[in-house]
Amino acid sequence: MAQNLQKSANMPQYQIINTCGTSVLTNPAKGNEELSNILTKYSNAKSEKDIPADIYKIITEHWEQLLSKWNEKNESEAKKASAELKCLLTWQRNNNVEKSNCIYYLIHTDTILGELAAELVEEWMKKNGYENVQLQKIESLNTQSLHDFEVGLSNFAKWAFELKNSDNYSQFIFNIAGGFKSVSGFAQVLGTFIADQTIYIFEGGDEVLQVPHLPIVWSEIDTIRKNAYSYRKVSLGIQLDSYSELNPLWIQNGKFSPWGQIAWENAKRTIYREEVLPFECDFVCEGNDFRNSVKDLPQDRIWHINERIDDLIVFAISNRKNNVRRLDYKKLRGSHAYTHECDAWADGDAKRLFCNELNGKIIIEKLDKALH
Repeated sequence: MAQNLQKSANMPQYQIINTCGTSVLTNPAKGNEELSNILTKYSNAKSEKDIPADIYKIITEHWEQLLSKWNEKNESEAKKASAELKCLLTWQRNNNVEKSNCIYYLIHTDTILGELAAELVEEWMKKNGYENVQLQKIESLNTQSLHDFEVGLSNFAKWAFELKNSDNYSQFIFNIAGGFKSVSGFAQVLGTFIADQTIYIFEGGDEVLQVPHLPIVWSEIDTIRKNAYSYRKVSLGIQLDSYSELNPLWIQNGKFSPWGQIAWENAKRTIYREEVLPFECDFVCEGNDFRNSVKDLPQDRIWHINERIDDLIVFAISNRKNNVRRLDYKKLRGSHAYTHECDAWADGDAKRLFCNELNGKIIIEKLDKALH
């Protein structure tokens, strides 16, 4: 889940998304044929249970030996060993960006090797004063199959847009110098829509290529607006009776393709601020007084209502397990006209969505102030 930052005097000025590969783990093994073959064979292993115990021990011993060496590397040596760090540290130095002004996300594949490699970079950064470093695993992002890879790219896009939408104050920087070329290429397209700047450094060079945000207007907004009800259901994992009216390049097997995910998330940033969209499914619906209670809301509050309805539907679909903090759906105590409530928004004039339940269905009755 994207981190929800609060505006404060020490708000980080930059959020930096860094794509990470496994070369910091695999390159040092090239002189050892047995180890190199092991790392290649188990490159897509997702957990320890996918690797024989004796083989896993060899991999972890290799990682531990590398870690002890990484902890002794100075900045120049770290830049030689990691394309991710070379680009990042050079960009920061060239632009006089302080460590304390940044939050760093190390994006890695949904694999053991991807996580171990990113951990090496993380450990070095924290040891050298980079306090706000966060590993970010992207579910299904691996090359075991084309299907997994495309799902992983979609998850990457969804995560990045959620992060962007949760923060209005930072500069977003995409560092795509590291990582697998296919992931970096996708990140470059993704960065076109949400990054303030995308940075890259050529292998063997010392100059950072800085690509500014391009004010692109994609015509997909009008296309999605016409069928927003159906695209919204796809985004929530609800199967449709027919997909004939939706773009087949964006929808595959009832789910967004990576490019469909970008199209939806980009359009959603506009559409979700225009109006409280109508909704109805097997799990959640609106009551008779709901529409009147959400009239004349400002755009940012319209966004919150649409987002919270999505959260409520996901909560219901998940058999009531996915009750995210920003939703906080719960039963009301005492005697009221409503049985349940959830947060609409928590900042400023905090409001609640009051609900009743009937035959297992959540009915959103009204937006109003908290009862206490």
